[in-house]
Amino acid sequence: NKHHDGLCMWDTKLSDYKSTSPECPADRDFFKEWADASRATGLKNGIYFSQTDWYHPDYMRDEKSHKRYIETMHGWVRELCTDYGKVDYIFFDGLGGLATNWDSENLFAMIRGLQGDAVVNMRCGAYDAKDWPMHRWLQPSEDVRGQLPMTRGYPGDFDTPEQQINRMQTDRPWETCMPLQNGQWQYSPNCAMKSPKGVIQTLVNVVGRDGNLMVSAGIMPDGRLDPRAVKVLDACGDWLKQYGETIYDTRGGPYYPTPFGVATYRGDTIFVHLLQPLIDPLTLPPIQKKLISSSVLTGGEAEVSQDADGAITISLPAEHHHEIDTIIVLKLDGPAKDAKPGRLVLGSLATGKKVTVSNVYSGLACFAGDNAVDDWRYYKNGLEVYRDVDSDFNRKADQFRWFHTSGSRWGIDDNEDGQIDRWKTISAEEVSAEAVAALSSGDTQRFMCLVLTPKELKSLGLGPEKQKQLGATIS
Repeated sequence: NKHHDGLCMWDTKLSDYKSTSPECPADRDFFKEWADASRATGLKNGIYFSQTDWYHPDYMRDEKSHKRYIETMHGWVRELCTDYGKVDYIFFDGLGGLATNWDSENLFAMIRGLQGDAVVNMRCGAYDAKDWPMHRWLQPSEDVRGQLPMTRGYPGDFDTPEQQINRMQTDRPWETCMPLQNGQWQYSPNCAMKSPKGVIQTLVNVVGRDGNLMVSAGIMPDGRLDPRAVKVLDACGDWLKQYGETIYDTRGGPYYPTPFGVATYRGDTIFVHLLQPLIDPLTLPPIQKKLISSSVLTGGEAEVSQDADGAITISLPAEHHHEIDTIIVLKLDGPAKDAKPGRLVLGSLATGKKVTVSNVYSGLACFAGDNAVDDWRYYKNGLEVYRDVDSDFNRKADQFRWFHTSGSRWGIDDNEDGQIDRWKTISAEEVSAEAVAALSSGDTQRFMCLVLTPKELKSLGLGPEKQKQLGATIS
């Protein structure tokens, strides 16, 4: 209906920059044609509307000018929600921004009053900042330091991740929007097209995470769909004719996605979508339902069994793997939504196992030792915050160091019993904190680590008399 370039693709009364203008060669009300065609074919009628406008002279210029633009923008949305019958879907595309930028409070109230059943996406002021100027641009992600009083604005009815697949999300509807051309929305004869396999697997991955997929085919200058896109869509349609029952009217789950694929379900049936060949048997987490039967919808055979704890194991011969998606149908003795998968207990992958070195620091031989791990480093937000060191290569940590946001302490464990015996480095603030902790817990050893040793006293160079006095005080 209106993209960022500002051209209105309907017969608006609020601008001459429109597809029905005498100066526009098309001279057509495209939204009327779209709405009529949608209803005639039984499809839902949707609006695409970009609040951003690179043509309008009042857009984001100053407070007064942008307020005039907001009045025009709301008027455009009012026309679309009033003059073209029932609207089922509104896709805002404001390139971010806050609720303040679009006066979302009044805009949403108007939409709900005119088209109460329409579902609206979250791209029209999902967040806001108190007292933020209307004409000043800000995206929530730009407030990296968290210094603004960001608040929830008007998130609409569903989330819209763009050109990426969302996490598993069952508590709020979401839809991935994605062009059929690789990374590009507008038509380009030189841009590669996604393969049918890639689109189908994207669809399966999205639905298996409880989402919806919207794909966009680039429109050629003469208004036709790119023939390459038609070919891809036809192939996807053929696949859905065969296996659409595992996609349409299903929910993602009850299993969480795995590296091998995802699951969808409807009623008492789970559809396991294996997008990668199984080299070893796949064991799914235990569920609170009994497996009644199983089959391979895409052809071939699989060994499927359920143990006493409810875990289901699938073994599939390589020759029965489907190139796009191998679909295993699991029939349960009750609703799949109540299966409630538990934890799959595989045992520890590390306990009692031999550790080998995967890297020698900077390739230096002096760090290689006996080819055993002698340095453990822990990171938070990209910064090293703690380190255990085995300095004598006997496979026991004897040095403990804190870094960056965790402090600057460097403790030494002389007898390697897991307790710090002395501090090589510690700041005054950390000494105070250690002392308070030692006194409150009655930990004498911890407190004595903070006391100067005779060797440390001598290193201060205070002279014999002062050294003797200070030593007596410490004692």
